[in-house]
Amino acid sequence: MQNPYRRGAGLIPGLASSYLDRSDLRPGTVVAGDGVVEAFTAIGWGWGGAWRDPVDHLHVSATGR
Repeated sequence: MQNPYRRGAGLIPGLASSYLDRSDLRPGTVVAGDGVVEAFTAIGWGWGGAWRDPVDHLHVSATGR
């Protein structure tokens, strides 16, 4: 899947449900506390995995969106 994300109770794209289990650490999985999240947090960027809606584990942003 290319950049699946949750919006409310929905998942886009719908066939990405196997990626909702964040404990299934596959190569490239970005999770809270890992080097990717820490590096962006250190420069003041927000990580989409910590957002309320939409939750987007592959998104980082200087503006929070």
